[in-house]
Amino acid sequence: MKVLVVCSTSFYDKVENVKNGLEKNGHIVYLPNCYDDPVTNEDNKLMSDEEYLDFFRSMYYESRDKIAEVDAILVLNYTKVKNGVSLDNYIGASTFLEMYEAF
Repeated sequence: MKVLVVCSTSFYDKVENVKNGLEKNGHIVYLPNCYDDPVTNEDNKLMSDEEYLDFFRSMYYESRDKIAEVDAILVLNYTKVKNGVSLDNYIGASTFLEMYEAF
């Protein structure tokens, strides 16, 4: 089975273990966008409005193309601490959009 792992960049440190487990069980794993070179909020602040739109547009299309190729997506939704608040089972906007696209 081809599986796309999707998650917040906050959880990229957990992707490798998940990937290894899936591959060990015979699955082909597609990794989240920018997994090899994560874009941070600080990077986003350096972009012009047009660059920001172009970047997120390209990420949307990349995700859409990956979703069309796979049999399933696996959403990693761990606890995230944001601004001192613990958010259980966190799903960010981009991950939510990927879930909707897969649906």
